[in-house]
Amino acid sequence: MTVGGLISEECEGCARLAGGVHQQRQPDLRFIVSILKINNDLERVADFAVNIAEDVVYQVDGEIIRHGGIQS
Repeated sequence: MTVGGLISEECEGCARLAGGVHQQRQPDLRFIVSILKINNDLERVADFAVNIAEDVVYQVDGEIIRHGGIQS
């Protein structure tokens, strides 16, 4: 067998091993990706809630508090 053939066989073995590990970890990766998407959606909902609250304060008090932070 040539050196190229040995390297090729070794690469194929590594690819099979990596594929097996990937299949074992696939549910974990799906869970992590799902959590990241949910986190992104929750951040967007929170941003919308802040915008609505700022609009309500403006409608009720006439005060613009956009990006003003919390005042005590």
